[in-house]
Amino acid sequence: MINRLTIIGVGLIGGSLARALKAAKACNEVVGCGRDAVQLQKAVALGVIDHYETDPAQAVAGADMIVLAVPLGAMQDILRRIAPNVSAQSRIVTGPLSPTWAAQSRA
Repeated sequence: MINRLTIIGVGLIGGSLARALKAAKACNEVVGCGRDAVQLQKAVALGVIDHYETDPAQAVAGADMIVLAVPLGAMQDILRRIAPNVSAQSRIVTGPLSPTWAAQSRA
């Protein structure tokens, strides 16, 4: 069970993942993060996410699972911005190679 899930990029992929995990009752809380507060408010109203932050560093605070549903070109900047607030117990999902990246980054 995921206690606090943060999804950075609540678009088609991130939003679909959030809805599926909520429907499966696989997480207690879903925090969305993006640049457009109006769109994030709509995601809250639709029940896709529970609440939101526009600052990625604040969004990941306390998260045990972090999903980066952003374009590849944006990942390096996002990772740099969230690094100070990612706990040692957090897992970051960036795509199919995430388990390899997570293992190498902690070695």
